[in-house]
Parts: sequence; C-alpha cells; structure tokens
Amino acid sequence: KFDIKQQDNKRPPRSLDIYSGLRNALFHNGEYQTAPMKRNGTECTFLLKDYYSYFRRLNSLVILKEANFEDGKINWDFVNYRHYFK
Repeated sequence: KFDIKQQDNKRPPRSLDIYSGLRNALFHNGEYQTAPMKRNGTECTFLLKDYYSYFRRLNSLVILKEANFEDGKINWDFVNYRHYFK
C-alpha cells in the first residue's frame, strides 16, 4: 500500500499534487518547477531536482504494482529509500 495523499502539507514527498504539478510543468511547459501552489496560506514552487529520486522510485514501484508483482519482500514506502526490502 502506498502511503500518499492528494495534498500532505506535513510530508510534501507524499503529496500527489506536487508530482502532478512537476509532471505537467516538465511535459507541457518544459520547466523544471511547478507553477505556484498554495501551502499553509503561502505560495510555493517545487523543483524537480528536489523530488527526482522520489519520482524515480515511485515510478518503478507503480510499474511493479500494475504488473501485480508482490513477493512479500518489497518495501512499498517509496520515501523510505534506505530499505528496499522488508
């Protein structure tokens, strides 16, 4: 199970809206940062370089999940990068 939310102000690496914003900025505008997003009453931009490693791990896990690959040893918590396996 992925521990993610649409918007998680306390744990930004688990916010889907940031990944969507980064993806849209890159593929539609050729930019490496999001458009300004509201966070706790202030506008913030998020840079791809700060989220690339999370984005890369999340992408790999989504492919495995979609292929119904589950050996009981994979750590699906893509933010906890130090322990790939349980």
